[in-house]
Amino acid sequence: MALTNLPSPEPDEVSAAFFEGLNAGVLKVQHCTACGTCDLARLYCGDCGSEALEWRPASGRGQIHAFVVMRMAYDPALAGEIPYVSGVVELEEGPRLFAQILGPGAVEVGQPVTLEFIRLADGAVVPGFRPYG
Repeated sequence: MALTNLPSPEPDEVSAAFFEGLNAGVLKVQHCTACGTCDLARLYCGDCGSEALEWRPASGRGQIHAFVVMRMAYDPALAGEIPYVSGVVELEEGPRLFAQILGPGAVEVGQPVTLEFIRLADGAVVPGFRPYG
């Protein structure tokens, strides 16, 4: 089950395109047109320092890099959701992001995942990932 009681993200000018993409049903990553590096939301390329970045759609596939099973609600809004799994997903394109890992079943580092959009109670959309395979 997806956590829909999460607080909504507060995009800034750097991350606004990422969240606009999610709201439109597209996961976007930044590509550096100077060196080809992919990242999430930056003002300049972390590899070459170029400001020549453009947002492109991502595949929505990746693998679990790390995860944690939450067994205690640190936010009262999530008290009814325990236990749930959150983790770091490494996208096929390279960037890593923290998101909820969806679905029942065992979770393992290296496990392939695919993107699912989670609509929060207030209408905002965040990424979640479901293991497969």
